[in-house]
Amino acid sequence: ISASGSTPPEYPLDSISALHLMMIVKEAVNNGARHATANMISVSSAVNNNQWQLVITDNGKGFAWKGQQPSKDSNGITNMTERAKAIGAEFELKSQQDKGTSIQLTIPIS
Repeated sequence: ISASGSTPPEYPLDSISALHLMMIVKEAVNNGARHATANMISVSSAVNNNQWQLVITDNGKGFAWKGQQPSKDSNGITNMTERAKAIGAEFELKSQQDKGTSIQLTIPIS
């Protein structure tokens, strides 16, 4: 696992939002290690144009994903989506069979 980037210098993150954010990252990393059998997972953070972007990427087996609603068996994706909504973040998941998965969170800051 590698981590890189920057965080907003003075972004007040309340404890509930921090918990949601931490749980999204934890779920994405766990999915990469457990389900995707990835041998590389990266977490990157950047601040651009009043937005904080967190990207979690793995090189695992990926899955067929076309932006549809997660199935009832996809509790992790559903939970990440709901947690992102709760903190006002945009959640984007991209995955391709045999090409890995990328999750991007875009959090507005001001």
